[in-house]
Amino acid sequence: MTGVVTRIYPIQGEAVRPGQPLFEVRLTHEDLLQVQTEFLRTVEELSVIAREVKRLEKVSADGLIAGKTLLERKYEQQKQEASLRAQRQACSCTGCRNRRSIRSCRRGRCCKV
Repeated sequence: MTGVVTRIYPIQGEAVRPGQPLFEVRLTHEDLLQVQTEFLRTVEELSVIAREVKRLEKVSADGLIAGKTLLERKYEQQKQEASLRAQRQACSCTGCRNRRSIRSCRRGRCCKV
């Protein structure tokens, strides 16, 4: 993977503790960009589906549409949620190891390692 060091934490000669971050890297590898793009696309699709499900629940309760339509959209929502979980795992494999990093991905920023 390729990347750019964006920050170095310890000062030269300073002692470091186990687990202490030494630097931050902004990954620029094409695979990371693809993972982030897919992640963001899925987040946006889920947002749209959630709004539609909410709308369909109201009109379905009033009997204005067949319940099958609502079930289909809920099924699509479940598939997208599963896809999002897989993409979160893919993000963690490229350096996004915590929720803050995942939120950075969600905002369209590169992950910090």
